[in-house]
Formats: sequence, C-alpha cells, structure tokens
Amino acid sequence: MDIIVPVKKFAEAKTRLAGVLSAADREKVAQLLAETVLRQLARVRRVRRVIVASSEPSLVGIASEFNFDVLPDDPASPGLNAAIGKAVRRAVSDGARDVGVVFSDLPLFAADEFDEMIRIHLEGASRQVTLARDRFGIGTNVRLCRPGDLLPPLYGRNSAGEYQRAAVACGAELRIVESDRLSHDLDQPSDIGAILDLQHGRMLPHAFHAMFARWVGNNAYERHDRCA
Repeated sequence: MDIIVPVKKFAEAKTRLAGVLSAADREKVAQLLAETVLRQLARVRRVRRVIVASSEPSLVGIASEFNFDVLPDDPASPGLNAAIGKAVRRAVSDGARDVGVVFSDLPLFAADEFDEMIRIHLEGASRQVTLARDRFGIGTNVRLCRPGDLLPPLYGRNSAGEYQRAAVACGAELRIVESDRLSHDLDQPSDIGAILDLQHGRMLPHAFHAMFARWVGNNAYERHDRCA
C-alpha cells in the first residue's frame, strides 16, 4: 500500500480559520497537523511508501527523516486533484497495487487505527474502494483504492458522495469505515469544539492541548457547524 499525503503550502493553508487565527498562527497549525499525520504514518506496518504531494519546503526535513518521497506540485496543473492524480500515477507506475490518500489536517490521526483500516481494505475485493468520511459524512478524509488508479481524484463539494457513486459505477466493492480519529479534521472554528467534545479531548495528541486551550480561553471557536 502506497499512501499519498497532499499538503498545501503552509502560508496558504487554513484560510477558514482566518477569523480566529493570525496568518502566522494558521501557518503553525498547518505545519503541526501535517507533521502529526506524517509521524503517525511512519509507524503504520502495512504502508510500503509515503508520497508527500507538496511544494512546502519545510516538509523536506521530516520526509527525509522517514524516507518519504516528496512530489512537488506542477505549476502547469495547479489544484488538489491535479496534485493527487500526479502522485497516484507515480505510485502505480512504481508497482503499487493499492494506493491511499490521507489528508494532512487530522489532529487525531493514529497509526493503529489507520493500520486497521488498511487491513479491512486489503481483505476486500480485487476492485475495492474504502473510505473514511469527515464528521458530516460529506467530505473524504481517507480514500483507499485497488487498483490504485481505479478512481480519479474527485475532491471538492460532497466528495464522499462522488466517490461512492463512482465506486458503484465501476463495479467496485465499497466499504465505509466509521472512525472518530479519521473523521475529525481541523478546517473551521467549530471543528475545535467537536474535537474537544470527544472524551473531553483525551484523544488529542499532547502537542495540540495548549493550542486548543488557548483558543477556547479566547472564545475563538463556535459550536455552530457549517458543512461547506
């Protein structure tokens, strides 16, 4: 299993948190999130290779630490789907039978739970799609495919629905994995409260506790969810 982690340049990330965080803080958050996911991926037994699809220069160090590949964005084909498509083609051309995409903004991402998701996927059919949706059931935080290029990148509004329809259309077996650790991303202010509500925040890695406590102390998050 090859895993692709698309990462937007930190200076351009987390724009929906602009109402509660400065540009410098948003950059720090994006970096901490990405490094958390990458460090956990380094511990997953069933991963053959990780491809970091990004032009963020500060990721070179952690990628080198874990022998991850870095695939810079193509300026001629900008955008998330183009970056993922390029990485999928690289993985498949290098012999990957199964290819996954894991987003880099999952503060609860844990190696053991993701390894279990891969196990479920690998026990599936010869044409298999396994998804972990966001907490709204609308976005897609993790996508696993066999063969690796079975589906094109379909990220955007309601990507979970798009992937489910595409999987059925191409005759694939579809599995939806329900997981708090995989479904909670950090994209908008209300996500902070939703994450803290999970066992009173006990699932959070230590590095996020002080940051979230400061936001909560400043009333920086809202409980009102927006699915957009």
